Amino acid sequence: MWEKGTLSIPVGDSQTLLRYAVKRYDNPSEYGINGGRVSKLEIWTDDECESRVRYERGWDIYPASDDEAANAALSMLLERLN
Repeated sequence: MWEKGTLSIPVGDSQTLLRYAVKRYDNPSEYGINGGRVSKLEIWTDDECESRVRYERGWDIYPASDDEAANAALSMLLERLN
């Protein structure tokens, strides 16, 4: 099942808008993130010009450690969907 949406992530005194698309299954899989249900995930900036996170049965783009918004979005999505 695919889910798409937008997240507003607080960073400092402002909000960062990030879009996401997630493909997940009913059951956990060896191909899912951390052995979970999410097998594909992409998080990008609102203007769709820059992917910040991409996972397709493995990490293509892991969020940078200093990218607070991308890390927060990834954590929120995995907590809810994985």
